[in-house]
Amino acid sequence: MTDPPTIRRPEPPQPPSAGPRPVIAPPDVENLFHRWFLAKPRRGVGVPVRVGNDVTPYIDYDRYYAAAGEALSAAGPRSVVLLAGWALGRDTPVSVAGRSVRIDDQLAAVGSRGGKVRVLLSGHLGHPNQDAVTWLNGKPGCMAIVDDRVRIAGCFHQKALVVIDRQVVAFVGGMDFGGDRLADLSSPDPAKRRGPWHDVQVRISGPAAAEVYETLAQRWESWPANSGNPLPRVPAGGGARGAKRAVQVVRTYGNPRSGVPLPTLQKKNLALDLRPGIRPFLGQRPNEFSFA
Repeated sequence: MTDPPTIRRPEPPQPPSAGPRPVIAPPDVENLFHRWFLAKPRRGVGVPVRVGNDVTPYIDYDRYYAAAGEALSAAGPRSVVLLAGWALGRDTPVSVAGRSVRIDDQLAAVGSRGGKVRVLLSGHLGHPNQDAVTWLNGKPGCMAIVDDRVRIAGCFHQKALVVIDRQVVAFVGGMDFGGDRLADLSSPDPAKRRGPWHDVQVRISGPAAAEVYETLAQRWESWPANSGNPLPRVPAGGGARGAKRAVQVVRTYGNPRSGVPLPTLQKKNLALDLRPGIRPFLGQRPNEFSFA
């Protein structure tokens, strides 16, 4: 007795082969560090690369304002808040737990809880920041200055916020606080409607955030009236568990022959040795934060 014939099912058609999968080599970390980060400045003191940071980027102002509002709302009675800006619109809305709160009320609330709030605003032509500075100086725990140590047509363009409480959190980049940065589509006249601005701001937590704070603290203390009232210092410390980002904070100031702590933009004043083909976040203005 013979076995029944074997029935072979047709195999499903296979997609054409694209060839062997490419082998992806692991990143050469040492080479990446050499390409991205500065080994030494052209002059001045070298800035170390800090590892173990968390970095979150923002390109929408409303998302940055929400993150800044949450950081300020969590600041306790021993906290330190240091803010630098080209402008500070007092009525700029920042969100806290889904609620819209004005930035000036948020800063004043930190001071009323016992925190130290220090604000550096640009003193360029027209002094548009005098109202905000006067208002803040009337609030407990708050001190603010119009920093006019600039050339006649110059300005301070640092845009940063540092909140120190249980940890150090720094926001740096090209965003400051102004209601006109946000979208306004409420007008019935299409010509008067406004779309949102876009820029780059990053949130840094970890040892690099302490470097940002040190930069702003040095500028605050360089103001003559503040020389005898130093801010507390925060050690950079080690990185947080699970944080993987390496950050190097670099500074485009200062000219030792000038009384202006942030000089006008000149190629000879940039203490950066940028690698060919590498473009870190370098602001077009002379004294915006830059980092790789």
